[in-house]
Amino acid sequence: MALFGRKKNSEEEKPHTPVRISDVRKTTKQSFTAPSKAKKEIVPASQPKAVSTAKGTYAGVLRSPRITEKASSANEKGVYVFIVAPGATKRDIKRAVQEVYGVVPRKIGITKIHAKVIFNRRIRGVKPGGKKAYVYLKQGDKIEIV
Repeated sequence: MALFGRKKNSEEEKPHTPVRISDVRKTTKQSFTAPSKAKKEIVPASQPKAVSTAKGTYAGVLRSPRITEKASSANEKGVYVFIVAPGATKRDIKRAVQEVYGVVPRKIGITKIHAKVIFNRRIRGVKPGGKKAYVYLKQGDKIEIV
């Protein structure tokens, strides 16, 4: 019976004999070979990485509506501007708008908001960047943004 991984009385302990490196080199004739360039397996893309919240799977994609002068004038034409998650894709945004607001977007445009360095009273600061999405709706569809 082995206790803690040791075998008792079943096998005699052999004395340890040191081995020279030169002896090992003579017996094994291995040369260094560069790793072969084998074809890598193509892994299918996984499901979109969306944030789960109480409202649903894609509710975390839309962070907030972007309320600016330019965005409010675009609202009259059926274009709504949202601040979205940095990793969100057009497909994620489309599904999020369908789930949260119940309307089907006709087109979606995504732009990156670059971080900006600002100075206020000789103190350097940084306005964070992000991602915004322009959601184009069909004629007659509306989203109520409060």
